[in-house]
Amino acid sequence: MGELTAIAFDKTGTLTEGKPKLTEIIPFGNTTSEELLLIAGAVEKLSDHPLAAAVVKGVQEKLRVSQLEEAKNLQSVTGRDVKAEWKGEEVFIDC
Repeated sequence: MGELTAIAFDKTGTLTEGKPKLTEIIPFGNTTSEELLLIAGAVEKLSDHPLAAAVVKGVQEKLRVSQLEEAKNLQSVTGRDVKAEWKGEEVFIDC
């Protein structure tokens, strides 16, 4: 390591385990963990990003469900990952 000048770490787990996975849920305000999982799963189910697949899989495991509701109108938003509509509300997801 004497020649090493920089090192990068990836918080998704891709360096430590070789694949990303959902590890923690931190709801904000009046949102419950279950509601946050349902929303995130619904929105990320529309995305083809590897982190989105990890979120969907993690949501299904934590909620013990195989099917998730789907959001609609998924759009990529620079600096915010994605946005979509879920039950009439606009939702932004940052991974």
